[in-house]
Amino acid sequence: MPISLQEQNLNAISEKSIEKSMHVDFALSNYINEAKYDVLGLSLNKIVRTPDDSGFTNYLNISDESFHSSGGTVEEDIADIMRGFQVSHPNVQSVYMGRENGAFVWSYAWENATDYDPRSRPWYILATENPGGVVITDPYIPITTPYVKIAISKALVDTDSNVYGVVGTDLNLVNLTGYISGIETDYEGEMVLTDHNGTIIACKNQSALFTNIGSVEILILVI
Repeated sequence: MPISLQEQNLNAISEKSIEKSMHVDFALSNYINEAKYDVLGLSLNKIVRTPDDSGFTNYLNISDESFHSSGGTVEEDIADIMRGFQVSHPNVQSVYMGRENGAFVWSYAWENATDYDPRSRPWYILATENPGGVVITDPYIPITTPYVKIAISKALVDTDSNVYGVVGTDLNLVNLTGYISGIETDYEGEMVLTDHNGTIIACKNQSALFTNIGSVEILILVI
């Protein structure tokens, strides 16, 4: 009898866990897919796709004394489009574009300019390695904020299939991770979100963030 009751309890917990996991998976998939389509739409904008970037600002080998933003008309138009995109998408923390010549356009002016080569960044490299689709970087916590973010980017490709730039956004996951970590269970456990490497990016225990899932005891795992 005790064994039978235990099995029934485990089955009930399993069924409820699977049901909640499916709801979370649906919400997560929609959230990320919408963000990917938004970036795809941005990459198709004719002004953003302007091929002539010879006058765009670059931050290669600069010093505070010598740096001056190019601020050309086309670059300003692109920055305006990026700002509009950022304002209309509350979960987007920044919008930017890098070019093959090292130029970099940001949604808002870089007040303290420092050496920066977009071509060396994960969001740029990943997009150029997968020019046919929208790509997502591994989650990370930036220095400036305590919130988990991902970069979503899309390569700009000309008619000869040559990559000449990448447009991208930083997506703040605070609402998503807060939603997942706040899900209540009917037992002594919690729901945890990890990336494909098993790194925890959402859970109630903040000290466990960015540790490996193998180092903690959990009852539900959502990937």
